[in-house]
Amino acid sequence: MTLLRPSTGKIKEYKLTRAQIKVPTVKDINGDRAFPLSDNNVGYIRLVQFGEHTAKDLEDGLRKLESKGAEFDVAWATPLSGLNLSGGVTYAFTNITEFGNSSYLFAPNTADPFLPRLNNRLSFAPLWSGVASATYRAPITSSLEFRASVSEKYNSSYNTGSDLDPRKIQGAYGILNGRIGVAAPDDKWAVEAWGANLADKYYYQVAFDAPYQFNQIDAFLGAPRTFGLTARVKF
Repeated sequence: MTLLRPSTGKIKEYKLTRAQIKVPTVKDINGDRAFPLSDNNVGYIRLVQFGEHTAKDLEDGLRKLESKGAEFDVAWATPLSGLNLSGGVTYAFTNITEFGNSSYLFAPNTADPFLPRLNNRLSFAPLWSGVASATYRAPITSSLEFRASVSEKYNSSYNTGSDLDPRKIQGAYGILNGRIGVAAPDDKWAVEAWGANLADKYYYQVAFDAPYQFNQIDAFLGAPRTFGLTARVKF
């Protein structure tokens, strides 16, 4: 390549060498590829961009974590103006490996008390959990905006009891919520109709031993399908 410097009138020749530059699509919390664990044994994987080798980069990163959990989040501003999609998945292996002197506080193996326990995962700790959502905003007029959103939260089965009694296990379920309304573009006011647990899923918030009733399990249930209307004004 030849360059002319107007200030000096001198011409200089430069030799350029072409090279293939590989940009990793997956990085750790420090922007590197080491993928260390934090002090509380949490690994962090950042998806920088989508590319041809993204799947392999993600797999390599998960292998380097050497942890018992992983989390993946993604957000996408779609080509359709105003529509945004997001989602996340978490895998958490939280089994208790040593009960020590507190083993008597936990329910035994109901099939055979002399065999090892069958469910040692921490209370309220599903092995898999995830969430997916979609939001849409579109102008109606210069002073009025349409808004809508829908989300689904999923949990695999988990135990709701502090003693890990197998009878207190809540099976896998998902909760679907939605919202639709109109608002000012600057968020000074909004009116929205909303629905929670739209599929009317039946699930336990927590199960517990019934007081004064031998071998009886009671539970507080999650909220059923619910609808409402919300109006907000900012002063």
